[in-house]
Amino acid sequence: MHPIGRLFARVVLRAGAGVEEAVVESDVYDLSTGARVDDDLAGAFQDLEAGRVGPADEALAAAAKPVAAREPGTCSGSS
Repeated sequence: MHPIGRLFARVVLRAGAGVEEAVVESDVYDLSTGARVDDDLAGAFQDLEAGRVGPADEALAAAAKPVAAREPGTCSGSS
């Protein structure tokens, strides 16, 4: 089981007397590997963020089958 999430950054640009500020939001990533998750998993994460679904029961995670690790440098995520 891997944690997934979004990355947020607050960006402030200053030039003379002018200041602009923005919040930049990333796609949904596997926080253990740094790989972007597939669209179906990203959609489920967005539903959880919006409160449309609740978190899974921890018993389901405990019963999950392990997935073999990938070789370094390989990524199954979309580009």
